[in-house]
Amino acid sequence: MSLFRLDASILPATSTSAELADLVEAEWSAARPGEPVVRRSHQPPRPPTATLTVSRSTA
Repeated sequence: MSLFRLDASILPATSTSAELADLVEAEWSAARPGEPVVRRSHQPPRPPTATLTVSRSTA
């Protein structure tokens, strides 16, 4: 049996759900040594307004 973990937070460094998932994964792995953990990270596409545009003035 394997554990499937999907991390989908847009702010993974400060995600409370990721912190909770870390605890669940640690407990699961401790109870089932050697069983695989399948991790996926989903980062939603950035909206067009998030694109950085740099313009220079020639004046």
